[in-house]
Amino acid sequence: MERTSQREFLTGWSSLKRNIRHNRLVVAFLSVFLLSLFYGSFLMSHGNEPLQNILSFLTREYISGREEQSLLTTFLTVLSSNILYLAFGFLLGFFAFGQPVDFFIIFFRGFGLGLAMGNIYMNHHFSGVLYCLVLIVPAAVLFTIVLICALRDSLKLSNLFLSSAFPRLGAGVSAEILKAYCVKYIFYFILVLGVCGADTLLNFIFSPMLGLNQL
Repeated sequence: MERTSQREFLTGWSSLKRNIRHNRLVVAFLSVFLLSLFYGSFLMSHGNEPLQNILSFLTREYISGREEQSLLTTFLTVLSSNILYLAFGFLLGFFAFGQPVDFFIIFFRGFGLGLAMGNIYMNHHFSGVLYCLVLIVPAAVLFTIVLICALRDSLKLSNLFLSSAFPRLGAGVSAEILKAYCVKYIFYFILVLGVCGADTLLNFIFSPMLGLNQL
């Protein structure tokens, strides 16, 4: 029985390592995102008072605006922000040296979320945690998954453009590859539309109940 459990553990561990190696770009992007998220939260709690005051003002404006906007306005606001990330990722795929910027995009995304959620918690405590869990985290998780997949494809295409400068590597960019890349980003765009719709719906249902702008 014990040997069977050990074999199952070793088999599971080997499978996990294979999956990590196979998805190493996803793991790398996710690691950068989580580190930047925690760094943003840490900086918010340990930053100087002028920085905290500025971020508190911006956070209050964000919360107040979300509660007062119409459904269409909220949807378009969220969509414009998310599409900007996706558009940068798409364009970077056509640059041979776009890889560092891909990682910067996911870092910036995590850092901004960390600052925002850290500030909401500092000012509203338990109500702030509830606000983040209901109105920020679900949409942020879904969009981050889509963004990481999109940036992974962007980085792979950048590598192909880079390798095309070295014929000995035997790699290049074909019309089929570019077509597949564009199709993937159309699919990511559709997913982002769904994420923005879910975010808008959650805000419409739960934002009046939380009432952080009144605290």
